[in-house]
Amino acid sequence: MFGAIKKHLQNLNPSSNVIVKDGFTLEFAFECNGTKYYEFKDKNSMPFQRGLDALIFFEELQNGVTRDYLLNHIEVMKKCTEVKNGKSLDLKNMFIEIARFEERLKYIISPEIIYKVASVAFIDDKESVLRYDHEYNKHKIESWKKYGDGFFLHEPLKRLIPFLITYGDSSQAYLRVVEQIEKMQAVAHSLIMLEEELKAEND
Repeated sequence: MFGAIKKHLQNLNPSSNVIVKDGFTLEFAFECNGTKYYEFKDKNSMPFQRGLDALIFFEELQNGVTRDYLLNHIEVMKKCTEVKNGKSLDLKNMFIEIARFEERLKYIISPEIIYKVASVAFIDDKESVLRYDHEYNKHKIESWKKYGDGFFLHEPLKRLIPFLITYGDSSQAYLRVVEQIEKMQAVAHSLIMLEEELKAEND
């Protein structure tokens, strides 16, 4: 009886360091722009749908690139291998793209993936515990990017993604450099696609 009353009071009091939602116990993790975020006390008991998204994002984290990047890479390679009207394979751009892709897989982790992994693990008191709302979490991530510089790369994010510990205080600078690299690579992809289209028109 007293346990049920305690759970009810915790649900009514989001300022508590521990809340219970849909039978899952959440502990306070951090606050950003006036919003409190919580994490699962038992990481192994995450609801199925949210856990499934976590697996997808952790797979991206392991690869270092997002699904969108992979799809874009495929499109570039398809453009380079199109053979029409006597046009030959564009080996130069293919080798450039392969080298760029290999570099991404070996050395670079996309900040977007880190934010997505964190968005599964950390939830606010208004968010559904049972399912992962992609649209809702886009806004959540935008808020972290805009207001979270002061805390986001410190604990508890480094508990969630231990490789950031290696960079210490420079982890924030590392992610900003990677963001610039990603922008440059997006421009490079666009230029290759444009170059291939112009070649096709001139053939």
